[in-house]
Amino acid sequence: MRVHEGRGFLVRGGADAPWAGTLGSRALEGLSPSHAAAPWMALRQLGELSSLLPGGLHLVWNEAPSWYGGLDLDEARGFWEALGALPGLRVHLAEIPEALHLASFRAWLHRDLPPGGADGERWRAGALGFVRKSRKGWSLPGFGLLPDGGPGPLHGEDLAPAFLWGEAVIPLPALASLDPGAVAACLSDHQSALERSLAQRLGIHAWPAAFPFHRRRAQWRVAFLGGAEFMLAGGAWDEAAVQATRFLAELTALLKAPVHVGACDDPEPGLQLGRQAMGEGLPWRSALPLPPEPSAFTPGFAADPRRPSPLEARAFLPPPLEPLLDAPPLARLRVPAPPSAAAVDGLLASLGEPPAILWMPPEVQDPAPYVPENAWAPAGEFPYPADPAAGVQLALFEDLDA
Repeated sequence: MRVHEGRGFLVRGGADAPWAGTLGSRALEGLSPSHAAAPWMALRQLGELSSLLPGGLHLVWNEAPSWYGGLDLDEARGFWEALGALPGLRVHLAEIPEALHLASFRAWLHRDLPPGGADGERWRAGALGFVRKSRKGWSLPGFGLLPDGGPGPLHGEDLAPAFLWGEAVIPLPALASLDPGAVAACLSDHQSALERSLAQRLGIHAWPAAFPFHRRRAQWRVAFLGGAEFMLAGGAWDEAAVQATRFLAELTALLKAPVHVGACDDPEPGLQLGRQAMGEGLPWRSALPLPPEPSAFTPGFAADPRRPSPLEARAFLPPPLEPLLDAPPLARLRVPAPPSAAAVDGLLASLGEPPAILWMPPEVQDPAPYVPENAWAPAGEFPYPADPAAGVQLALFEDLDA
């Protein structure tokens, strides 16, 4: 991974490969002349591609390949177990295959409404993530919007491989002082160097041939963080939306290319940008906490997911910024036990437009990296969501009975 630190922003990308990528399951066709070998060749090719992309690979399982129907139940379970264990791979589904084993987190489920029944239990236990389905295509947290190629937004489309050159990570408190020209120049320099390195990789055939790279299907991503610090410093979300709209319009015009917009859920850039602001005395340092607290910007727009706070604060999505985002921010909600369906319904009713939600009861491991600055508080310290159905209305003056 290559990281360039600018004044008030970071640019993250690969050294000789794109930052991140996405492809549809139809791309897994034709990888082997033998149907018996096709699933395992697909795993190999996906593993090779995922290993090249520092920002990860998103697989949209929109239509099962022809060879999938030939697998018996045990073979299909083995395929999904191996697929879910590939490092850096995120799987996105509209429906859950029968053979998908959900003992641990395996996929993101895209639906109009939160999952109910058995799927809802798996979601609340941390085996699934939920993303509100977009009418424009597949809205992938951490990547962006993948437009559909057919009549339906989630079915039947042929999703060709797409990639990100890299992402620019920007703290919201610094946005008003940021120069779009400086950011665009940094992105252009990074892309020029990356294209030369990538051309060398492609020239020696060190790229999975099953997933061709097309320059026209590669874009940039802007990821915001520091929403909690922005709000604590007295910032207004309407003002932030105006600043972000103006900044993104100028950046897109300078790059002459569309830009995906989202939130950064990785704590590492926030720590690096916080140290930069304090070390160089930059104007937005006043939004950061004072020692002994770490001088770091919180991931995304909501409260720090690693510290106990109300669920509404950790799942907050500012309404003025929501129209600008190509994909919802990721909310990892740590809870002391799996919440009830009624408690989740109550939370979602209070949120409005929800983020992409992954529940994290004690059985779900903390996400990497495992460093002291990013340590999560114990699950028992986090609040449990209120269950309206379990509430008891006390009689008036009941405690005053003699």
